[in-house]
Amino acid sequence: MVIIEQIEIFMGEHPMGEDLRRLLLHESKTVDYNMSYKTNVQASMTEWSMKTRGIKMMENWIMHEVLGAYNKDDDLHMHNTWFAKYSKEEYTKSHIHLPSVFSFVYFIQSPPGSSPLVFSYSKEEIEPKEGLFVMFPSLVYHHVPPNKCDDRIVLSGNISVARGMLNNERSDDWRQRD
Repeated sequence: MVIIEQIEIFMGEHPMGEDLRRLLLHESKTVDYNMSYKTNVQASMTEWSMKTRGIKMMENWIMHEVLGAYNKDDDLHMHNTWFAKYSKEEYTKSHIHLPSVFSFVYFIQSPPGSSPLVFSYSKEEIEPKEGLFVMFPSLVYHHVPPNKCDDRIVLSGNISVARGMLNNERSDDWRQRD
């Protein structure tokens, strides 16, 4: 049986608004897109774990403001942040982000013709608006249909429970093995 998502998602804008968007746009133009066409993202994509000043600012806001009530014990951490840049006809296949808890998309640049973020089962669409932040449970299938313009740029990422939290350990890398 397949059910249609009936979930709440968070949509908002970072308090630094346009200044942060411009910083991330600049950073997105200075990085290597070495994972292009190798993942569900059938477009230009950076490595999975990007670290920039703008991403750190976004992380602080997400962890302390957006997720503050959920993260009072610092059990959650952000990982797998990446930039994706779409040209005409480029897209992302339907997928999920387990074992992460939350996933997000931040629309950095959305020229006319930019494709929406689509939740695959419900077909609900989030229209791309520059500066819009969208966070949703990682188990929700989502995709990006073929883009109709050049230079649609997003920052995406995942938030997970820190490995070892069940036995009061803390690890900065959830993939680390004993």
